[in-house]
Amino acid sequence: MKFIPEKSPFISRVALARSFILVILFGCMAVLLTAQNNTEPYKRSPLTLSSDDVLATGNEWMSLPEIRAVDGALMDFNLLSMSHRGLLQVNGAAAEPVIAPYFTVDGKPLILKNPQWQLIEYWTPIATQTTDGIEATLTWCAPPGSHGAFLRLTVTNHRTKAADAALGIHASFGSLMRVTYVPVELSGTRSIAAAAWVSPGSTFSYSTNDTEFAWSIIHPGSTSEMISPPITPSPSLITTRKATIAPGETLEANFILGAGIEEFSSSHAARALMELLDRDGATALINQTAEWCRRRTRKVNDPAVDLLMNRNYLFTRLYAWGRTIDTEQLVGITSRSPRYYVSAAYWDRDAMLWSFPALLDTDPDFAREALDYALTIQLRNTGTHSRFIDGIVLEDGFQLDEAAAPVLALGSYLRRTNDVEFLREHKKAIEFLRKRLMGRFDATSGLFSSMQDPQDEFQRLSFITVDNALVWHALNDFSEIDAKLVDVGTSAEMKRRATDLHAAILAHAVAVPPGGKEKILSSATSGRSDTGAVNSMLGGNGHDEESGEAAGQNYVFTEMPPDGLMKLPSLGFISEDDPLFIHTYE
Repeated sequence: MKFIPEKSPFISRVALARSFILVILFGCMAVLLTAQNNTEPYKRSPLTLSSDDVLATGNEWMSLPEIRAVDGALMDFNLLSMSHRGLLQVNGAAAEPVIAPYFTVDGKPLILKNPQWQLIEYWTPIATQTTDGIEATLTWCAPPGSHGAFLRLTVTNHRTKAADAALGIHASFGSLMRVTYVPVELSGTRSIAAAAWVSPGSTFSYSTNDTEFAWSIIHPGSTSEMISPPITPSPSLITTRKATIAPGETLEANFILGAGIEEFSSSHAARALMELLDRDGATALINQTAEWCRRRTRKVNDPAVDLLMNRNYLFTRLYAWGRTIDTEQLVGITSRSPRYYVSAAYWDRDAMLWSFPALLDTDPDFAREALDYALTIQLRNTGTHSRFIDGIVLEDGFQLDEAAAPVLALGSYLRRTNDVEFLREHKKAIEFLRKRLMGRFDATSGLFSSMQDPQDEFQRLSFITVDNALVWHALNDFSEIDAKLVDVGTSAEMKRRATDLHAAILAHAVAVPPGGKEKILSSATSGRSDTGAVNSMLGGNGHDEESGEAAGQNYVFTEMPPDGLMKLPSLGFISEDDPLFIHTYE
């Protein structure tokens, strides 16, 4: 996999795209973390952002991946669709935001310019700016369980005399994209109309021969005006709430965003959230969202680590997993951010090796549902490079680490929960995974083969070291699973196979690299343990990178970060103080 560098540490492409990578590390640290004290005020983490940064938030139904830091505008939002096999992304007109907030005071614009941002419990972004005695705030909140989100705007008068204030939004519907890796614009009719059976509000529809998707803006207490014809390439509206506010008073308005598979479900998704706001108030819903996040995060009492760790915990829950708008199925995906160049697909490694440990650490019931998805909808193509969210192959090619990933997740789930009933329910799936792995066994070398390496590239040498270590772990997991299912004979066989594989890796994947003096672990091997010429350290695909000619040699010495050699101690394959690992590390 090729990662794109980005300057912003946790709200950039790398964070949105790889938000779950660090979670496996922090998941392993969970026993060292202190429990949250629920009597504490909800944590607010200040952020230092540049004008071209974005923030992300959302819930299991709706993602808001690009909230512009300079002014709080929502550039786009998306929902998962099983029928479209990926994300449905709503964009604004002509590269403008989908929803842009605005403020005026005494008839003059109060323009947000790089306001001060905070995250409430690491997830809900709130911006504050004070200009000439007028304090403006903006909060984007996606409450758990809601099919939508809301924008809260407030203006507080800190002057000594009254002020005429107005706040509102401009909303537009410029395009609807289907996103699986590459955004593809869908061809259909976009329109705007009054929200069905909900007032005040408006619904934007996308139709072909029938309505396929709709989203609504409900705005209690505000007036709206359609500023485009009902049917147009870019339907749009503007909403406003006005009041004269005395010194010390605050004007507040909430704008509710809902979505559905057609007009009624769209407007009533927003209506349900509007009614919660009416009953409990925006502050209560923001606090409920904060409490939900608090229960799924941890503390080590280092603000920088807490922010990075917990941002990752929440990303792996809400951007690596979500529910489809049309079938309500939980699905695992590489990322719900369009900024990730391979967004909205399913990869076994991403879901089961990178994300699952954090799910298990923070919410075992949710981890159970995620594992069920891997063992049902995604089962038949386990180990295939990538798939659509409905299990159909996206990119062909077998990857051994991906085939082992669900087994490792199942083993960790069993040790955490002792949920033997889950094993019984998925016994056929367990046998399918076993058969899938054993089909890659090479009796001559005692190793397991792969077509592609952990960087998702073709590997000329068949046997990848860390992937075989993952299979070693999986065989041990099978042994535990079989023991729980009272299959003593098979349990013993799996344990024996694991022991043999461990020995085969050390026999065939160890050699002296070019220019080296000590034997180290190679990244990949042909399975022939002779000590002939070895591959250049420059290449990872069995080719001489300088000449471009096939190297035809027995070892590859290079790090493959997604499943690198440095992970071997954490897998329990080798200890950190083993001389072989020390030489490999050096």
